[in-house]
Amino acid sequence: MNSSGDASTVSRSDHRSDQDRASAAGAELRWARREDLESVADLDREVFPEMPYPLFVLRQHMDARPQSIFLVIEADETICGYALATVVSNHRKAWLLALAVSEDYRGQSYGDRLLAAVLASCASRGARRVLITVRPNNEAALGLYKKYGFHKTSSEENYYGNREPREIMQAKLQGDPIRARLGGGLSHGFGSKPGGLLSGEAGS
Repeated sequence: MNSSGDASTVSRSDHRSDQDRASAAGAELRWARREDLESVADLDREVFPEMPYPLFVLRQHMDARPQSIFLVIEADETICGYALATVVSNHRKAWLLALAVSEDYRGQSYGDRLLAAVLASCASRGARRVLITVRPNNEAALGLYKKYGFHKTSSEENYYGNREPREIMQAKLQGDPIRARLGGGLSHGFGSKPGGLLSGEAGS
């Protein structure tokens, strides 16, 4: 949802080259670090130019672990994507606040990897459902979320005021299709075994 209330994961093509696949496999998915904040803020301004998160808000989310889940994906020594979520433990739910991939790195499944990891992390913190808001015309984001079991629950014409409509979507973190999508991530916890969804859940 970030302050723009949207997630941008537009894919250029489903037909990726061998070089693209190798690049995606070599990218590191991990928890955000303090030294990543300026790069994440730059990425947020690129993807959400109308309403980017201020750097201090990103820092507050970083400091709010374990309720806040703040992940980045790094390739070519560049932060090329990030995901941000917060868990409301007493209600057993989470909000996906932002999911963004730089335009130069789209079409390599980075959005899928970030979404799978953030959902697994929400589940490991006790969340049973995740909610998001999406622009009604963001077909790429809508398609990605539907793959992970999200469905529309309501809509608001002025979610952020000034004629900023949003669709509110929700996914349950139990049963199919979410378990099929996340594989062992829900039951074993990513980062707990080689090849897990995320590298090093340190500091959570």
